[in-house]
Amino acid sequence: MQVQNSSNSTISQHPMLLSLSILHRHGARRPSPSEISQWAESAAIRTQWPTNELGSLTELGRKMGEQLGAWFAAVAVKSIGKERLKRDGACWRSSSSKRGRESGQNFVDGFNRNFGLINNDRIGSNIASEEKLLSGPQEYPGSQDLYFRPWLPMKSELDAVNANTRASPAHLAIAKENKAFLELLNDASKMKPLPASKTSLGPEVLLEHMLWETSHVFAALKCEIYWASALTHGMCDSRKLVAATETTSHYLATSSSSSLNTSPMTSPLRGAHHSNASFASGSNSNHNSDSITASLIDMHLDKRNLLTEQVLSCVPDMTEFESKLEELACYVWTCRHLAHPLVKSVGKLTLSHFLGDILDGNKAMNVFSGHDYTIMVLLSAWGLMPPLKQHLGFCSFVTFELWSAASEEDLPEFSTNGYDSTLNSNESENPAGSRFLRVCINWFPFTPQDPMQVDCSQYEVLGVFSEEALRKMIDELN
Repeated sequence: MQVQNSSNSTISQHPMLLSLSILHRHGARRPSPSEISQWAESAAIRTQWPTNELGSLTELGRKMGEQLGAWFAAVAVKSIGKERLKRDGACWRSSSSKRGRESGQNFVDGFNRNFGLINNDRIGSNIASEEKLLSGPQEYPGSQDLYFRPWLPMKSELDAVNANTRASPAHLAIAKENKAFLELLNDASKMKPLPASKTSLGPEVLLEHMLWETSHVFAALKCEIYWASALTHGMCDSRKLVAATETTSHYLATSSSSSLNTSPMTSPLRGAHHSNASFASGSNSNHNSDSITASLIDMHLDKRNLLTEQVLSCVPDMTEFESKLEELACYVWTCRHLAHPLVKSVGKLTLSHFLGDILDGNKAMNVFSGHDYTIMVLLSAWGLMPPLKQHLGFCSFVTFELWSAASEEDLPEFSTNGYDSTLNSNESENPAGSRFLRVCINWFPFTPQDPMQVDCSQYEVLGVFSEEALRKMIDELN
């Protein structure tokens, strides 16, 4: 509904989506130097990844970024309308790290390509267009690490915090509680031994070390499984491709999750390894889509799955092992990024500047290309990060919907596919009501089984906030 004010300008009386913004992680990558450094330089697990490639995006990772951008273009056009997007414009900002900037460019390329093919009433037109909404990136004052990787400028302070955590009785108690699992992890991973100067301090030193390394082992295993997925789907830098086995082809064909609205997928890859052995686990992880299995990856000459093979040869039940490993890795990430005294200090520039763009930038869309830790830092400084029981997958993202509405209750029902742009009063320059920001997260947009379809089954609403509350929070941070 619309009314006329005293000056005869149109005022919208229904909720209006003012802008749509996204903070996304990069796509699949190779292991980082810190993840692989715990193995001896001559270890095959380490040498299977060329040193000059460590941490870089894979070809699949680049394609994932493009696909995410294309998906977001369709959602933005449906929700805001192409003409208003062109009129009000968009802003892209990016991490200055090589893979962050490259993945951001992948997102922009996918977005612009699809934006040029989309009409308001017809998505997927075959008519090419030179229209490009996103360019840049635009930069904040000073080093971009202050905003996208703020843990780096504060490394010395955070190292001290981590040292205190690792020496605390509560932390050591968790290591002792998981003694059986951590000893198995040590045997299965075959990382380089600790120096005698440390092991002479007692057996709990090794347990604590293995507990802290669970995040690195988990991340390295994920890199292997997505490398296998890339080989399977013909989207990898490797030139040593061979045909997939019949068994693997069956698994991939039956584990597709292309629908944007399906419930979380139960992968047929789970349950491939069974045993009576058990490790006490408090994990309530609700995703089963990227389990590590030999059947998925034992098919190529350049498979780069030596850590996975080694673990499988030592572990009686891979499903329980992976679940426990993720639980402990999430505990470590929580210690490092989510639950320490410097959380607000680390994240205040990230949160205040990103929200400043969204609230005051007057753009129809904002894109922030960062890292999983960028997401953790922003949400933890905000107090929005849920208890971490699952990792943030490649290309995981947070969306920000800025609405004008009479009240929070008037906002349209949340949708992962976007909103009907005709509901937005494009004729109105003066939408009525207050402004509200709805914040959502997608933990796993892509799975190894279907790495080119954006899956919204792990999409979660984190909260809705009034502009007044947001500005008060920003003032307190500053």
